[in-house]
Amino acid sequence: MPTSLRRIGLVNFGPYRGHQDVRLDGAKPIVVVHGANMSGKTSLFNAIRWALYGTVKDRIGQDIRRKHLVNKEAAKRGDWKMSVTLAMQQNGTEYELTRAIQPRGPGEPSVDSDFDEKIFLQRDGFHVDARPSEINQLLPERIARFFLFDGEQLDEYERLLADKDEQAATIRDSIEDILGVPALSNAIADLRINHREAARRQQNLARKDQAAKVFATIAANLDREIEEIEADIRDLQKQREDLQYRQSQLAERLRLTAAIESEMDRLDLIRAQLTQLDLEQQDLSEERRARLVDAWKDLVVPRLSARLHDVQQSLERNADTARKAAELRTRLRQLTRIREEGNCPVCGSSLDRGNRRWSEEVSSLEAELRAVPDAVGDQAESLQSVRRLTSVRGTGAPEAIRHIERRLLEIRTARADLTLKREEIEERLRDHADDEIARSRREYDEITKEIGVLEETIKARVLEMAEKHAAAAANRQKISKFGGPELERLNREVAAYDQLIAVFQAAISQLRDRLRSTVEHDATTIFRQLTTDKSYRGLRISPTYALTIVDADGDDVPVRAAGAEQIVALSLIGALNKNAVRRGPIVMDTPFGRLDPTHRENILKFVPTMADQVTLLVHAGEVDRGRDLASVRTKIEREYSIVKKSSNESEIVVLE
Repeated sequence: MPTSLRRIGLVNFGPYRGHQDVRLDGAKPIVVVHGANMSGKTSLFNAIRWALYGTVKDRIGQDIRRKHLVNKEAAKRGDWKMSVTLAMQQNGTEYELTRAIQPRGPGEPSVDSDFDEKIFLQRDGFHVDARPSEINQLLPERIARFFLFDGEQLDEYERLLADKDEQAATIRDSIEDILGVPALSNAIADLRINHREAARRQQNLARKDQAAKVFATIAANLDREIEEIEADIRDLQKQREDLQYRQSQLAERLRLTAAIESEMDRLDLIRAQLTQLDLEQQDLSEERRARLVDAWKDLVVPRLSARLHDVQQSLERNADTARKAAELRTRLRQLTRIREEGNCPVCGSSLDRGNRRWSEEVSSLEAELRAVPDAVGDQAESLQSVRRLTSVRGTGAPEAIRHIERRLLEIRTARADLTLKREEIEERLRDHADDEIARSRREYDEITKEIGVLEETIKARVLEMAEKHAAAAANRQKISKFGGPELERLNREVAAYDQLIAVFQAAISQLRDRLRSTVEHDATTIFRQLTTDKSYRGLRISPTYALTIVDADGDDVPVRAAGAEQIVALSLIGALNKNAVRRGPIVMDTPFGRLDPTHRENILKFVPTMADQVTLLVHAGEVDRGRDLASVRTKIEREYSIVKKSSNESEIVVLE
């Protein structure tokens, strides 16, 4: 039977001054707590986490100091005592956990060490040792993300879904957590310690055997190298954790300034567009100047065409005149030859050279020939004119210039619009430290690259360690061939540890892979229930634990909107929670921020199936009490409202 929350008692925690109680149990699964932003919803959420695990983190992942958890109005009055009590039930047994702090001495406390912290745990009314292990039996911290999460954690899941490598590791670790695999992993760690100790005793004994001594030395060297690699891996992992912590801080800072950064990105884009327009304007102006150099040709081409037509007609007339002159000369030469020879060229008879008709005809031809103009000079001049006129051709410059002018007008209009937008954004950003945001972005990108390098280095070192382990195992096999009763016993002990470690590792792998298909099936069922697009086939968790939406054709959907990411994240969390070895109460802080009404309705209908007990912390912008809760009204046990009395004080009241 899962653990259930019955009651939360608050004394001076966050905005809740004095003593306030919130009951969460009942016959119906849902309790809704309404509250405006900054009224105290997240403080109520944090109170549960603090009572269980003693830590509260802010939005960038840093621990909140104890003095900042105490109600400010109470602190002003000198009351620095603060406590949270959780009444719970598990398997019919009643538990009451109280975590309380108070100052060690007089005066205002400053740092955490100025407070005394006490933890009290009762089981069925009797005090028991409030050890973390005992508390983790109720609600294990390792799997707290599956029953205690807020909108920011959903964002974290969404980022994991977009980062395949990080996603695979997180989902794999989550599956191990819900399986209870950490217990098996701890067993492997213990086996390795015992194995290492047995191997050292084996090596020490083997050194006494002259034949086995060389293998014992090799074994010792390999063990030392393995320890060095393990230490190096731990150091690299610590570096990675530190960088990831800083990365999360920067990510939160960038998220909080996302609107400003978006404006900065728009400003950078506008500036780039203005620069591009300036360059295009400059290029077009240069092209226009170049076009104008030959534009005169396009202006005179029509006149030149008319002149060319006249010249061509003159050439034709000159050609006719030349032909006529040639014909006249030919006839004149023939008559002159006939008269000189005195014979008819046809019949050969003698002709009368003194006949006056010959002279008259020759004189007539000569006069006609003299009347023909001299076409040779005109022909040469006309041909030269044709060559000159045909050398001048149109360049299309006027049309090109008109196109350039139109584009320059468009550029001037666009520049005026972009300049106005630039000035408006610059005015909005005038009081913001855009340089600091830019530095944060650069640092975030640099850290992300460093984490990638560390990941690759860790992978290489892990591979190197595996090779060393294989070499050490092969060397131990050689040592096992040497005799002596004590050495033989140690050989069997080392071999047994080797086999046990292999069995446990194989068991973890098989369990994880077996549950992967179960988680995939349950996540698909939840996703299809939540999404409004029923054409999706579901979700797929690949053998490498990459999570994707599957469309109707069975193909992965490469791009998802923010709302879809949130649905996928909730589907995954729901599936993992369903398969957890210990199911607990679900507490959800602002989970509906980016969802449309239909998706909100689907999630609200799904919520009662996630667990036997669900507490929703919502604000009016997410959930309309009358409209959105109508579909689950029969599932709601009670509703509360957080009433903000002042900037430092809120009160939780029951809604009728």
